[in-house]
Amino acid sequence: KRDPRQRPQGGSRQAQAARAREAARRRAIQRLAGMGALAALLVVALAVGIRFVISRLNAHDEAAKEVPSDLYSPVACNPNMVETTIKPRNAAAGQPVVFDVTLHNKSTTNPCYINAGWSNLQVNVTSGSAQVASLAACKAGPENRQLLLDRNYTASVRLTWHGKASASGCGNSGEAAKAGTYVAELTFQDKTAAAAKESFTLG
Repeated sequence: KRDPRQRPQGGSRQAQAARAREAARRRAIQRLAGMGALAALLVVALAVGIRFVISRLNAHDEAAKEVPSDLYSPVACNPNMVETTIKPRNAAAGQPVVFDVTLHNKSTTNPCYINAGWSNLQVNVTSGSAQVASLAACKAGPENRQLLLDRNYTASVRLTWHGKASASGCGNSGEAAKAGTYVAELTFQDKTAAAAKESFTLG
């Protein structure tokens, strides 16, 4: 007789087949899950790449709008761009006084051009309310002298007062200016740069 505790071999084979099918189903699910995760990563990477490219293009467009090429083209100087100074190098009564004039383009965008000839650049020397000399009347150097000031660039111009008092004249004739305090005032006829004043003493 057959032992009733023994299961039929057919049932055992069916159980094994079922387990095998279940294992295969799980492996298929795992493979699909892995493929889905990989696809999701690829989508995310593609989206990040597209956003990066778009952001770079937008940044380039914004830079082009903010800094167009013609922004760096030379323009006429104006008092908001050009700072000026005037300093005497030596100051003794009866002797010529040399003035160093500086023109500084403080713009960070455009170079600018300015006429530093005697027809445009003027330096008046006064003492109190009295006019002592007008250096434009000396007509020294070129009548028109175009200077190109690059961005954040300083140019220098040297002018000489002969040291004599001649009212509105050049100061190269008449009596020598006496010891005392004087004022040199720098201006531009066309208002292309700021004015400057400097007080100095003839010893």
